[in-house]
Amino acid sequence: MRIRLRPVSGCQICPAFRSLHEMAPKLSIITVTYNAEQFIEATIRSIAQQSFADKEYIVVDGKSNDRTLEILEQNRDTVSKLVSEKDSGLYDAMNKAIAMAEGEYLMFLNAGDLFYEEESLSELFEAAENQDVLYADTAIIDTEFELVGMRHMRPPARLSWKSFRNGMVVCHQAIVAKRSIAPFYDLSYQVAADIDWAIRLCKAAESFYFFDAPLIRFMQGGISTQQRSKGLKERYQVMTRYYGAIPTLFNNLKLGLRYLLSLRFIQNVRK
Repeated sequence: MRIRLRPVSGCQICPAFRSLHEMAPKLSIITVTYNAEQFIEATIRSIAQQSFADKEYIVVDGKSNDRTLEILEQNRDTVSKLVSEKDSGLYDAMNKAIAMAEGEYLMFLNAGDLFYEEESLSELFEAAENQDVLYADTAIIDTEFELVGMRHMRPPARLSWKSFRNGMVVCHQAIVAKRSIAPFYDLSYQVAADIDWAIRLCKAAESFYFFDAPLIRFMQGGISTQQRSKGLKERYQVMTRYYGAIPTLFNNLKLGLRYLLSLRFIQNVRK
C-alpha cells in the first residue's frame, strides 16, 4: 500500500514554489538506542533513502554491548551525531538528543521504525507552511518489517492539546515539531512521558498541519506495550494532571467500554 500526493495534472511548479522548496527547513531526526543491532540498520537505511536533503540524524546510545555501535559507526555518512554513554533511561537520552539538535524542526524514530516511502519528508514539507506542529497518519509493521495495517487510533483533522484526553491520538513518531517550542521530557514519568510531552508541545503550539497520508511505518512493541500496567497508571496520572480527575475517570470508562464493544485490543497501538 503506497499513498502519494500528486500535483494537479498539467500544473507546472512556479519559481516561487521552487524557491520555497529550496529553502526547506532543516530537520533533526533523533533515535535513542540500546542493544538495537537487529533493527537499527533498517532505520538508518530508511533515513538515508529520503529525498529530503536538509536533515541531520542524531543517535544517542545507552552504551550498547552488542553490534549497535559498530553498525552506527559503519554508517557515519548518514549518522550526523553519535553519543554512547550511560543514561537514566529512554527519556533522559531523548532529552540529551533534543539539546544536541540544530534543526528548525525535530522528530523521533525508534530503531525499527521506517519512513513510509522515500518521498515522505519531501511531500510533508512541500505541503506544510511553517506551522509549529506537523503530524500525520501511521502504518504498523511487525518485527519482520511486514505491514500489519494502519494504526487503530487515527489522528484528528484538527489537533490541539485537548485531543490527547482520548489517548495518544497521534503516534509519537508521526509528530514533527519546531525545536523552538519542543519541551524536554518529564523524567518523573518512566513510561508515559511521551503523551505528557505531546500535550505540553501542543499547548505551546500556535499552528498545526495535518498531513493526510502515512508518514511512518511504526514497529509495534515499544516500552509502554512492554510495561503496560505501569504505562496505564502513569498515563492516568498525566490525564488527571491536565484534564481533571472526574473527567478523566469518566473518559477512561467510556474508552474502555468502546474497546470491549468493538473487541479491539491495544497491542498494535503506541501508548
